[in-house]
Formats: sequence, C-alpha cells, structure tokens
Amino acid sequence: MGGVQIFSHRNGQKVKGQVWDRLMKKSVLLVKKNWVLADNVMRDLKK
Repeated sequence: MGGVQIFSHRNGQKVKGQVWDRLMKKSVLLVKKNWVLADNVMRDLKK
C-alpha cells in the first residue's frame, strides 16, 4: 500500500495530477463497462 504515500503534502498536487490523469483514463473505461453491467442488474432487480 505504498501508493498512498505518493500523495505527500509538499508536492502533492503535481504528483496527484499525473497519477490521477492516468487513473481516470483507465477507470473511465472500466466504469463504462461496469455501468452497463450495473444498469442491467438494476433492471433485473426492478422486475
């Protein structure tokens, strides 16, 4: 769990920006896939 320590207060913004951009690009694709799955699950539950 050393990744959390990357977000240090001193240069937090700079590092956070780079890492965050990469994470967001990856997670956006995952979220889109998961969103479709979640949407289907929710529809099934509402029946």
